[in-house]
Amino acid sequence: MKTINLKRSAIALLLCLCSVFGMVAVLGTSAQAVDTIVSPSSPVTPTVNIPALPVAKIQYVMTPSVQATANSKATFTVKATNAKSYQWQYYTGSAWKNVSSSNATAKKATLKVDATVKTNGTKYRCIVTGTDGKTVTSSTIAMIVTGWYNPDYYGKSSNYLKATKYCQVNNTTIKKVAQTGVGKAKTPLDAAKNLFKYLNKNTSYKYYYDTKYGAVGTWNNRKGNCADLAHLAVACARSVGIPARYVHASGCKFRDGDICGHYWAQWYIGGKWYNVDLTSDSNTFNCKANNHYGGYNTFVNHKNGHVNKRMVELAC
Repeated sequence: MKTINLKRSAIALLLCLCSVFGMVAVLGTSAQAVDTIVSPSSPVTPTVNIPALPVAKIQYVMTPSVQATANSKATFTVKATNAKSYQWQYYTGSAWKNVSSSNATAKKATLKVDATVKTNGTKYRCIVTGTDGKTVTSSTIAMIVTGWYNPDYYGKSSNYLKATKYCQVNNTTIKKVAQTGVGKAKTPLDAAKNLFKYLNKNTSYKYYYDTKYGAVGTWNNRKGNCADLAHLAVACARSVGIPARYVHASGCKFRDGDICGHYWAQWYIGGKWYNVDLTSDSNTFNCKANNHYGGYNTFVNHKNGHVNKRMVELAC
């Protein structure tokens, strides 16, 4: 009996051990399978799509000019999409410069600047920076200042502001000279007086017949005869919005005893024509110390027909 029981116990123990080892084998296989799933041999890198930043585009800008009455504020506006910042610039005649940050509107979509005889004709533009960091530039806008003269004179005041072959009103040099001469004048009459003094101080008379250089050439040479100096005076006045015309007289008697024909200019300020003669340092605004005459003819443009005829005698 004992022998049979021992055999049975051995068989039971052997079966138990086989079961245990079988379970371990199964568990080992399962663990190895799990490891294979959790830790793949070739990891995958995810793809991220980053949208591009929008580009700034200018939709609208006031062109080609802005008109403003003297001693008021001129307004310039630019409209742009996806704009991050603005910077207004003005043209000096040779380069573009940023409008000073002292102007609170220099970096806004709408710029406001003083309209004066000095800023008349100044060109502006706006540099717009988009959210992408790139810039776009607006078209150029010119300031036209009105109110320095009576626009209803003869109903044709524009005739006295036009450019001609020898009277280069829109020339960069002429505009710069005129604006420098006007300085910080706050009234049309002060502007005219300042301009006359500046031109008369920086030019001199040279004898020769007829027109030879025109306004630009006369300034570059800093001298000219009466006709060319009249071209310079007329061009500079017109460039800052002061109506101007030519004057011719025969039989002018000069202090050296010479008697001959003579040209000079007249500027229209506040309903009155003022004489401007750059041929002598002795001449002052509206007075001619160097000669006197009994009559003269006036011209809208040099050698382009009479406007009227007056008999005068100047005593200054």
